[in-house]
Amino acid sequence: LIATTSGQVKVHSNVVNVEPVFQVSEIGYETGNIYFPGTIIVDNDVKAHFEISSSADLYVSGTVEAARLTSGGDIYLHAGVVGNKQAFISAMGNVQVKFIESAFVQSFSSIFVSDMIMHSEVSASQRIEVGTVGTKGQIVGGLTRAGTSLQAKVLGAPSSIQTLIEVGHDPTLVEKQ
Repeated sequence: LIATTSGQVKVHSNVVNVEPVFQVSEIGYETGNIYFPGTIIVDNDVKAHFEISSSADLYVSGTVEAARLTSGGDIYLHAGVVGNKQAFISAMGNVQVKFIESAFVQSFSSIFVSDMIMHSEVSASQRIEVGTVGTKGQIVGGLTRAGTSLQAKVLGAPSSIQTLIEVGHDPTLVEKQ
């Protein structure tokens, strides 16, 4: 196969596509908001009050502050989200993240958190998995909703912080009146 354009190779249902890719060091005052019809790669942090919108996948190597991220594909956050109750993250595909703190995160597929969820609203159409080997795997405070399954090592905390869990219906669907 020879591509007619440069970009990122994606294989889906035995079809090979080359998608455009935009790479930037950091999202902040120097870059402003980014809206791109392809994959976005951020090598460092996404600062508070900025927006990133990608029609494909979104990769962030650093921390996401109180920012707004939307993706038509998957979102990969190699560090965590420190949302200050203002971060909004939404993916049509999966979300993979180290930790979520004080943020709103939704996936129209599944969410995979390697360490913990703290004081956040997290919703996935399919499943939510929290914790890997050697991590806390804990959900503390907030509301966590999964359409099909939820897996975590620890739910809640001894400090009596209210931790709400819902499993068994797709939280991303709007209920008909």
